[in-house]
Amino acid sequence: MHALLLASVKNNASWCETVSAGQGHLGKTTDKLWYNTGQVPMYYPNLVTLDPQLCAEYDQVIAQLSALDPQPNWGIKDSFASLPLDSKGFFEHFSASWFSRSEQLALGVQQDSDSEILVIKTVAQLQQWERAWSGSQNISSTGTAIFADQLLQQDRVVFLATLKNNKLINGMIAFSDSGVISISNLFSLELSDFSLLAPLIERSWQLLGRQAIVGYDDPQQIIKAKDYGFNSIGDLTVWLKNA
Repeated sequence: MHALLLASVKNNASWCETVSAGQGHLGKTTDKLWYNTGQVPMYYPNLVTLDPQLCAEYDQVIAQLSALDPQPNWGIKDSFASLPLDSKGFFEHFSASWFSRSEQLALGVQQDSDSEILVIKTVAQLQQWERAWSGSQNISSTGTAIFADQLLQQDRVVFLATLKNNKLINGMIAFSDSGVISISNLFSLELSDFSLLAPLIERSWQLLGRQAIVGYDDPQQIIKAKDYGFNSIGDLTVWLKNA
């Protein structure tokens, strides 16, 4: 197992808890998993595995979630792509790969002088950021924000965007936990768009401290970004269960 894989998985589980707690639905973390029996935010799982081996605790929590019927299609993030969940009535929603980039690697990219990096600090800016993100993903608004206002008070969470001509042209979220910084919810931006991504990473380091960058993405995107210091460190699968 890659040295940063477990840190990446724990960071992601902590992020799921942070977003869910922002909406008032606290989860629970054990040595084996994070799970939430409440209504988690859209696109977030009810369970994240923290151990690659199938165990009795997984079976117990899956049975508990199935009995509660938390939502029409509820999900499990199999963080190590190791569990045979198809035999338990789940279907594969998507697969991806974890990536990392060492904090010791220089960024070596200068920011465009016509743009600036905006750190989201107000509720109005957060709403604008979420609209820009959801619009870039062709996500239809449900009228309920995924990212609660309370997240702006978390010193481990940074919403970032590139501002050009008074428009948010791209952005991401940086989250510090478990000794790494995860980057997620990239919009109008890919790992291989390094001249655009690097200034955002630099700003996240300024605010959160210089730590390894981790996250997950399509394996082909990680291959394209290899020349910029990104490496694949493991695989994951997201499963859904149709209630």
